[in-house]
Amino acid sequence: METTIAQSAPGKGEKITMGERLAYGCGDAGFNIIWASLTAFIVFFFTDVAAIPPAIVSVILLVGRVFDGSDDVVAGWLVDRTRSRFGKARPWILWLVLPFGILTVMLFTVPNIGMTGRAIYAAVIYFVLNDLYSFINIPYGTLNAMITQDQYQRSMLNLTRMIMAILATIFVSSATVGFVGMLGGGAIAWQRMYMIYAVVAMIFLMITFLFTRERVKPAGRIKERSSVPFRVAAVAMLKNRYLWLIVGAMILAFISQGLGGAAIYFAQYVLGNIQLMAPLQLAANVPVLLGMFLIAPLIKKFGKRTCTLVGALLMVIGSLIMILNPASLPIVLVGSLIKALGLAPVAGVGGAMVLDTIEYGDWKTGVRSEGLISSMASLATKVGIGFGAAIIGWTLAAGKYVANAVNQAPTAIASIQMCFIYIPAILAVIILVLLWFFDLDRIYPKVARELRERNQG
Repeated sequence: METTIAQSAPGKGEKITMGERLAYGCGDAGFNIIWASLTAFIVFFFTDVAAIPPAIVSVILLVGRVFDGSDDVVAGWLVDRTRSRFGKARPWILWLVLPFGILTVMLFTVPNIGMTGRAIYAAVIYFVLNDLYSFINIPYGTLNAMITQDQYQRSMLNLTRMIMAILATIFVSSATVGFVGMLGGGAIAWQRMYMIYAVVAMIFLMITFLFTRERVKPAGRIKERSSVPFRVAAVAMLKNRYLWLIVGAMILAFISQGLGGAAIYFAQYVLGNIQLMAPLQLAANVPVLLGMFLIAPLIKKFGKRTCTLVGALLMVIGSLIMILNPASLPIVLVGSLIKALGLAPVAGVGGAMVLDTIEYGDWKTGVRSEGLISSMASLATKVGIGFGAAIIGWTLAAGKYVANAVNQAPTAIASIQMCFIYIPAILAVIILVLLWFFDLDRIYPKVARELRERNQG
């Protein structure tokens, strides 16, 4: 359903309660118990636990994420047309939470059916899980726009979800290897670990469903516009230049995040100890979490664009520091800390910046589609993470990486360093350039005012 602007939503200055913000954030905590695993461990799990060659793993990950992007658009379109007593976004969480948990366990299960059979099994489950993720995560992202239209309150909701997502990411990325060892190691231990994770993730998602409320309703004079064809909505979205600037920046940021899956290889073969995966992950995530608590007043004072520009600059500086000596743990940790602190504003308000383009698109074209535009954030996440993980596989294969080898060839070591340090440094520079041109904060008050006047007229 496309609408003009909404009524009966919290106006400027009206607050969403902390309880509802936390309930909304629980959803991203649930998602990231699984998502952090796909970022940090899926390449390692496929290559070193399921014994699938890196080149095949790259194809599985890339195809699974990139071609799944079309489902994001379909999911957004369906959310716009959903009618239920629970609203248009929340019911999708209720309907799909159980299969989401089941497929997660299946993905981290290694059947004894030979290498070819395992590769086919991994590809099928990975593709289906990504498809399902579209139809539960995009409604979740759209829910922010349905809770409130106030720009600042959206930012606070997005910050809350990001803080809880990062807490989940820190826990999963730093503790999973140790827990798998405690469970006995090997394929069975990974399966048991993800049985536990799946249950916890489902509980968090149900908290979101039960304790949030959709307030934004279609406005009076054009309350229903379900007759607007998908093609018209898509063409209108193509004219939204701010949407594509922030989506481009998010794709590159998530490619960089996907490349974080090289950390486990970096710890084992560059730093010489796989247990250093834990401090690497803490350095990459704790500053983001701390930054989330500091960013809210800065956003209120300086605006989202300025904060994200400074953050992107810190990401560049942190990457350059790591280049000084990739084999030095202290230098890598310092660079990771600075880079992660810069990621805080980029990650913390990127989703809210996408949602702000809903009003801009409505103002510019007269077509409003919360679900379709929200789907672009999910598409950016999937395409970015997919390319990042695929780049790891391709680069390892080009460097002649040998799974489970005690010593790796110099070309393999170089390929690991390329994935963990050098490519993210290049991406950070491009993100900085894209964010420079995103100046929607400057005109947003005018956009919101003219939309209100248009509907009142």
